[in-house]
Amino acid sequence: MPDRALSFPLPVVPPKFTPLTAAAQNRKLAQKLYADFFAWPIERSRKILETTPPEVWEWEGEKRALQVFHAVAERLSAFED
Repeated sequence: MPDRALSFPLPVVPPKFTPLTAAAQNRKLAQKLYADFFAWPIERSRKILETTPPEVWEWEGEKRALQVFHAVAERLSAFED
């Protein structure tokens, strides 16, 4: 499909947190997400939404769903062989 991924600044899978540092890591992730969100130009989003064909959105959705599935499979023991 597309040569490049859509460039919305949203993570698909959050990073792994360790129990000892989860609070600090979560704060750091939240700060980055808020900074990226508020720095994102709205006109750029509008242009992407108006000019991207539906097939690309479907492809992106499938790709992101697979990323989430693979991350879950790595992190949960229920998916181990």
